[in-house]
Amino acid sequence: MRSKLLASLLAIMVISLGATAVNGFTVSADNEKAVPAGNVIANYSVETDAAGYSGNGCSIEVSSDVAYDGASSLKVSGRAAGQSWPGFQMDVSNLEFDVQYEYSFYVYSENYLDMQASWSPWAMNGAGQWIWVYGAGNWTGVPAQTWTKISSIFTISVIKGELFIVVPGAVEGTVSYFQAVDGTGANTGNDFASFANFRISCAATVDAEFYVDMITIAPVEASGEEGGEEIAAPAGNVIA
Repeated sequence: MRSKLLASLLAIMVISLGATAVNGFTVSADNEKAVPAGNVIANYSVETDAAGYSGNGCSIEVSSDVAYDGASSLKVSGRAAGQSWPGFQMDVSNLEFDVQYEYSFYVYSENYLDMQASWSPWAMNGAGQWIWVYGAGNWTGVPAQTWTKISSIFTISVIKGELFIVVPGAVEGTVSYFQAVDGTGANTGNDFASFANFRISCAATVDAEFYVDMITIAPVEASGEEGGEEIAAPAGNVIA
């Protein structure tokens, strides 16, 4: 009798807190609690459809198999064999220069894998040329059957006429600079005013399928204000 009463009380608590049991995980139904201020991704929780996302060398679909928050997540499957780059991707156009952003998502896999966040924006310079930058965060180990947060901080900056993706390094106090190149692999610059098709994606080291949820991009808050520190030119830069 006592055990039944306790079970009933727990059930009432779950209902009152708005929680949902999904494949053994108890998750909050209130996604807003986990969304960072200033998030620019509208379909961050992927509850009803995959609007805004596409597969890069793989297939994507909304799935109720597992979920970090809510009742669904984005399932990534059919990844190209032997390649690390296939994963979900999305185009983001509402970012600003010289603002430090954090890109993050939660990932779940039946097997251990290594994963990283990556970016590949296209931008147009003053001469009307489209140029490309590729950058990526650090690899993170994802334990099997455990929701794991993958995140990285980045800034899009024009430094002495050159376009850079600036990422804090793995070693404290260091910074990685990913520089724009044109189609020939040569550095390109001058008069960058905007960028488009800023592609956010992910990479994983094995062919396994996985699930992602709570996909957000938001400004990093520094001393209570949005934005990051001023970006300096990298040591040894030869561009005047």
